[in-house]
Amino acid sequence: MTDLLLEWASYRLSGRRDDLPEELLDGERPFWVLTDLAVLGHIDPLPDERWRVAPPVLAAISDDAGVAASGILCGARTPKILQRLREACSRVAGTITGTIQPKRPTAITVNARNTGDLADIAADAGLLFQRDAAFTLLACLPKIQNWPRSPCPMVVGRVQDVKRFSRSRLTWVPSSLEEATAARRGFFRIHRDWDWISLLKQSAGSQAEIEASAGRIAAAERAKAVSWDPTLRRLRLPFTLYPPILIARGLVLCSGALPARDRERRALTFVDVSARTARLTLALTHLRLA
Repeated sequence: MTDLLLEWASYRLSGRRDDLPEELLDGERPFWVLTDLAVLGHIDPLPDERWRVAPPVLAAISDDAGVAASGILCGARTPKILQRLREACSRVAGTITGTIQPKRPTAITVNARNTGDLADIAADAGLLFQRDAAFTLLACLPKIQNWPRSPCPMVVGRVQDVKRFSRSRLTWVPSSLEEATAARRGFFRIHRDWDWISLLKQSAGSQAEIEASAGRIAAAERAKAVSWDPTLRRLRLPFTLYPPILIARGLVLCSGALPARDRERRALTFVDVSARTARLTLALTHLRLA
């Protein structure tokens, strides 16, 4: 995928997953394309496989003291928006840099002398401005233990497959409907005749449907699964604990870059994560440092 897909979506404003033009997908699956666009802050996912473009915003990147002199361009992106941004930067002695991301939109970073100049650039370009974007977003989110869920009856009858997320192995293991029904706690994926359903068991006889990424982290509660390097400011998670979109977006807003994928270690690495953002992420997920 190139920047053309983001431009197309910016003019389209909203749509469904199957609306994405195949010629702009570059062989990628629409689900993962939309997930990455959402994590980058360009679109907001909606129910029933729908999406809408977020308004253009300059998301400030802050240090541990909350001070920012650079920001990431999120939301809609058109040639006119970029032109307004370039003109605004030229009037306030700001600079723009673009970082190529393979098959994803270029990360556009604005650099200024201080937070005030950054806010002036956003206002002059007609953009929204979000101070301390990463930390502010994460601070507004519920902990995984309180993540939105919908109580529902237990699945009954014939099913095609049942999996349980193993806290000790941090992966899916084979299970059964009988185990899922009797379990007091745990996270299960059940393949019914027509779809999959993700169920978090809260007690015997009580379960709720929950976003799959949140359910896996809930099942891994207090697992030593996170590593954070304070020198390199890198936060690493296993593939299987890829966080919900809004938590991932908060971590991506630390740099504007999608997490690097280490296939050998089967891990994701978010970069430029400050100490206070790393601590907040641990508090939200209830995971522990390895």
